[in-house]
Amino acid sequence: MMNGNGNTKYLAWLATGSVVGAGLALLFAPQSGKQTRRDVRYLGKTVRHRSKKAFLEAGHQKDRLVRDISKRLGRQIDRGQQLTDDLRSALETGKGYLRKIKNS
Repeated sequence: MMNGNGNTKYLAWLATGSVVGAGLALLFAPQSGKQTRRDVRYLGKTVRHRSKKAFLEAGHQKDRLVRDISKRLGRQIDRGQQLTDDLRSALETGKGYLRKIKNS
């Protein structure tokens, strides 16, 4: 799984490659203007489709990352609560012991 920064770089390279590829296709196209326009429309649809797909995948990766972080944070919060409870219990035991010594 890529991190957020990797997704951004991937999408940037995808967009850059698409634009460069489209430009080169136009420059070196040995066909009529009508055919070139048709190809450009097709290329535009293809780029739009790929961009939507990449955007959706980035969204899914973000959702998985948020879920994973939430689970980890939940476990850490539970652990912190358990440690706090253990410390509170140890302090109460210590207070009881000190009272017992003081009253002896």
